[in-house]
Amino acid sequence: DSSRALNHPRMSYARAQYRLKSILQASKRHLEASPWLRSKVMYLAFSLWLVTIIVLASLFFTGSRSFIASDSAELKDTGGIIEISSAANSEKWSFATDGDRIKAGMHIRTYIDSSTTLVYPDGSQTVLAPESEITLTELSGKEDFIQVSYVQDIGVSDNQVIPFANEASSFIVDTAAGEISVHGTRFTIQVFSPGLTRVAVDSGEVSVSRDDSIILVSPGKAVLVDANMPLDYPLFEFSLQGNIKSITGNLWNVGSVSFFVGNRTSIDADMQPGDMIMVRGRILETGEPLADIITLADKDMTSSDFGGVVESISDERM
Repeated sequence: DSSRALNHPRMSYARAQYRLKSILQASKRHLEASPWLRSKVMYLAFSLWLVTIIVLASLFFTGSRSFIASDSAELKDTGGIIEISSAANSEKWSFATDGDRIKAGMHIRTYIDSSTTLVYPDGSQTVLAPESEITLTELSGKEDFIQVSYVQDIGVSDNQVIPFANEASSFIVDTAAGEISVHGTRFTIQVFSPGLTRVAVDSGEVSVSRDDSIILVSPGKAVLVDANMPLDYPLFEFSLQGNIKSITGNLWNVGSVSFFVGNRTSIDADMQPGDMIMVRGRILETGEPLADIITLADKDMTSSDFGGVVESISDERM
């Protein structure tokens, strides 16, 4: 038995065009003759459009943070001169701009009137103030997990850490004076010199440790950590801005407030009465304000903020 191959029957091009046109015209007449079917088709088209919009919006909003690679932090709000290098001891520096990625092992420094923000994969942030230097030693994570560690050599870092979603997360800052670790908080670290660090907490709780000693710093308090002295107890914090009224020895007066300066008070300029200054310090157990930092103020304004515990309230008006 033999068989022979036959070509598959094909419709001519002209006939195919005619058939397609006939089908489209018939479909159109059917839709016009049936309002119910026409409404169903329109409903289906609208539903598909709405689902597409929802899916795209969901991908945009939930995936916005995923654009930050899990092993890097993104620089944002960069102003002034910011430099980065691939290693802490490298002499090869390059200028940084918004969108640059900072990975473990990289060094970053800011100059006068310069600052930048590091945004980590989970959304936590570190703002570096002018004349600050850090080295990122560890970074890995995603939206619900983060492990960050950096060494702060000098300057000010303002950290806002999102509360951890699991126990494996960590956020650690190393200084020559001690190690600072958190579990979701906002805190500020200022390194005056390689052996002197100030830690202030706005919210949450921060632990400061060195060798076998550890202290906890709660909101509204600050501690001065000296590498040459045992860890001190945290004290309530105060801040003050205004014109210097008088300086008498180690007693300064700004407006109606008097405070003391000590041998560990950081004063960044030769200040005279009349200068507008910003003061940050701690309130000693004796009730005396002790300044930790005194800098020239950027803005001509007066303000004061003192933390503490209300011990009594009288009927007399303040």
